[in-house]
Amino acid sequence: MDVAVVIVSYDSLRDLTPCLEALARSTHARFSVVICENAGPEAYGRLTSAVPDRLARGQPVATRLAAGNLGFAGGVNLGIDAC
Repeated sequence: MDVAVVIVSYDSLRDLTPCLEALARSTHARFSVVICENAGPEAYGRLTSAVPDRLARGQPVATRLAAGNLGFAGGVNLGIDAC
């Protein structure tokens, strides 16, 4: 993978769907996606139930549960650690 796209979420599944759809349409195909959920286990469960493991062209999508609300920077750091 050439690029890792880190997305920080706070129970924002509604916004993630169009974001992932846009990434799937990207002309750059060599990337992976990491979504860090800051809103706790319930939000993480909804996230993992709704988000695919791979985008339409095969790019992997990983999810990570933060140990609490780490904020944006903390979520980005958690995502970078997952790469």
